[in-house]
Amino acid sequence: MKNLIALIMLAVTATSTSYADEATNEKGPDKLAVSFITQFYEVAADTVQVTVIKQTRLSAKVKAEAKGHVCIFDAQPLSTAQYGWAASSMNCKQLGSM
Repeated sequence: MKNLIALIMLAVTATSTSYADEATNEKGPDKLAVSFITQFYEVAADTVQVTVIKQTRLSAKVKAEAKGHVCIFDAQPLSTAQYGWAASSMNCKQLGSM
């Protein structure tokens, strides 16, 4: 059930308007990660720290941190998506919690 809710959230977020890069047409898995983090944790885009762990032409693994939270995203290119990439998985946790 938890995975189903996460999948629905991914689908809804992928089709919604992003506030992070509203005025630009920048694309990339890092931009996708910033968009998710700003919406989930209600933080400004410039406060999100993004690290592209690995990126090929077929996939990317991205780490995004903000406001005591860290998320690891797996993404694949999707030309019709707002940032040219779609999240295929996401694992988030609050820093300091186990």
